[in-house]
Amino acid sequence: MKKMSPDELIEAVEFFENWENRKLFLAFRLKMFEAYDALTEEEQEYVDESMVMEHIAMVYSCYEGMAEMAERMKNGEPVPKEVREAIEKYIN
Repeated sequence: MKKMSPDELIEAVEFFENWENRKLFLAFRLKMFEAYDALTEEEQEYVDESMVMEHIAMVYSCYEGMAEMAERMKNGEPVPKEVREAIEKYIN
């Protein structure tokens, strides 16, 4: 993979449109972290100021939360209807 510049990484995150597709998001997240790790410290600081990596982390935490709730559903624990619908939409 060609090394991305900080601006290319930021633009890739800004133009990514598949946040609701778990499989595509996880593949994209991996690619972005690889690109981020290839940057110098100074370049990483520049990207950090843009908050795009924080956005990726926030979306990922939502998926982790849905996975936890899906596990609760499997165990027969009560899950609010709106959470259950979100889980069925994004995890399945």
